[in-house]
Amino acid sequence: MKERILKVGGNGGIFLLLCLLTYYMIIRETQPSQILSAISGADYRYLLPAVCAMGVFLFCEGLNLGRCLRLFQPQVRVCSGVKYAMTGFFGSSVTPSASGGQPIQLYFMHKDRVKLSHGTLALLVELLSYQIVTITLAVVGFFAVQKTLSATMGNLRFLLFIGIGINAVAMAALLCAIFYRKLAEHMAGFLVNIVKRCSGKKGEKLETMLFDALQEYQQCAASLKENKTVLIKTIMITTIQMLAMHSVPYWVYLSLGLSDCSAVTMILLQAVLFASVSALPLPGAMGVSEGAFSILFGTLFTSGLLPGAMVLSRSISFYLPLAVSGFYTLMLVLTRQKSALQA
Repeated sequence: MKERILKVGGNGGIFLLLCLLTYYMIIRETQPSQILSAISGADYRYLLPAVCAMGVFLFCEGLNLGRCLRLFQPQVRVCSGVKYAMTGFFGSSVTPSASGGQPIQLYFMHKDRVKLSHGTLALLVELLSYQIVTITLAVVGFFAVQKTLSATMGNLRFLLFIGIGINAVAMAALLCAIFYRKLAEHMAGFLVNIVKRCSGKKGEKLETMLFDALQEYQQCAASLKENKTVLIKTIMITTIQMLAMHSVPYWVYLSLGLSDCSAVTMILLQAVLFASVSALPLPGAMGVSEGAFSILFGTLFTSGLLPGAMVLSRSISFYLPLAVSGFYTLMLVLTRQKSALQA
């Protein structure tokens, strides 16, 4: 697990390079003074709710993780769930396709003496609800704000279909892993057979690992099926979580003195944007998110306010929580190292 942590850290160089390239593309097409003018003219009374919305986002994920873990280990506290949410946000943000979030969360769960099977199932349930809400909001948004999308989206609609498709496949795989044992075993067997054709030894090792894990998941899933309200509550909290994050562009919109567009339209547009780019193999979907924002919100932020709005929105919804969660994760690691040395 420590190797996975180091791998996440190793992505830092790629992440910084993407940061530089992204902002180079922004500045290349816009005068820096224009961006600074928009940002300096923003009403910070509206930016504070945007920052608080991202705090709600992280807290809701912590609530969900804590609730799922307490189903198996009642001693887990809400603050522990928030800790896993913070470290997960950092890991997901700096790795392609958010692949580093769950390993980091499992690492810290393990250090807190949470069983691997319990931690894995909690993450699966949280991720399942995340996929369900992401797809639902994107589909609702696609039809509800069709007029705006038709005027701005263009070829980007294909990116939306790809994003929804990938998220739907991931959701189906999660449902199988949690609730459908036989289907999950068939899928695992199919994967093992493919690996065995390449390497018999690796295939046998994968077979043992997958089927042992499936057995543990199914035992935990039995408890989940007996407590179905846990999944319902998780989906409800995830809905609040995602609506909070998707509201950031609207608060930025208000901060720039604009008011013609409704909160519902802005939130649904952001939901469509998020579903379109979230599955792309880039850390934090960097570059693509900024470009998609400029396309989808181009007709809403007028008078040269679009570049500044995009910088503010992405800074609040991504870079600020990334910096906070990264610092928090670093402090956790240093604290544990210090404790280990003192022991």
